[in-house]
Amino acid sequence: MYNLKKTLLTMLHPKKRVRRILRGGFDDIEMCKTILRRVAVNLSGVMSMADTINYICDRRVSISRIGDGEFECIAGNSIPFQKHSTSLQNRLLEVLGADPYNCLIGFQPYKALNLDQITNYRQFTYADSCFAQIGRTLIEHTSSDRIYANAMISRTQAFQELGVAEIKRLWHKRDVVVVTGRGSAFSMDPRLFDNVRSVDHIYGLSAHAFSRYDCLLTACLQFSDRHLFLLSLGPTATVLAYDLSHRGYQALDIGHAPNCFHEFIGERESPERESGKKKRY
Repeated sequence: MYNLKKTLLTMLHPKKRVRRILRGGFDDIEMCKTILRRVAVNLSGVMSMADTINYICDRRVSISRIGDGEFECIAGNSIPFQKHSTSLQNRLLEVLGADPYNCLIGFQPYKALNLDQITNYRQFTYADSCFAQIGRTLIEHTSSDRIYANAMISRTQAFQELGVAEIKRLWHKRDVVVVTGRGSAFSMDPRLFDNVRSVDHIYGLSAHAFSRYDCLLTACLQFSDRHLFLLSLGPTATVLAYDLSHRGYQALDIGHAPNCFHEFIGERESPERESGKKKRY
């Protein structure tokens, strides 16, 4: 009876973040808190946004960002623009545990704050629920001995805290290849990209892009390794940045960066609000 009740709560609870936490398989709230604290310790090596940009520019490494969409895929779930794929799930797990030598793995900084005051599942934050859902997996595949990128470098907060010029350093005087979904909102606004040397485009599917992953990778490999790849293709971009980095390319998974720039200058709402989605982090 207890297991049936727990299963029903996991499926039917009205708050999505509670359902997400319950899918993590916790017997009680204290166990959830313990896992979250261990996750926070393992991810203590997440750099600041400024240090992340300096690291990428100085060493010309790649970045694969892992956020709530990737967490859902790792947990075996579908998301609005990417149906569940066991192959994608396994590749994301590979990226999650990768050595950061060629490709930094990026996370939102997570400190597991204010957990002592929580007495019921509804009090956990959205970030808590994302990290809790795959908490045990994160503990297994990450380590406090590693450095991690700050995944927020392409978000509105980065423009607010660092300024546009600092973000533009990432692609300064580079031959750029943009990989995005056909018809996506990704735009090469000259106010953000007027310092690139040249621009080419590769278009993937607008939804479920990983189903044509091999074609995308093959198309990327037609370019020389002097090119910088800017990727905006959901969880597919996370894997693609990792694979390109291991083939001698630099690839930056920058997600909604142009949209966030437009939000920063007051020309549009956040990408998630416009699409009716939950906040990415």
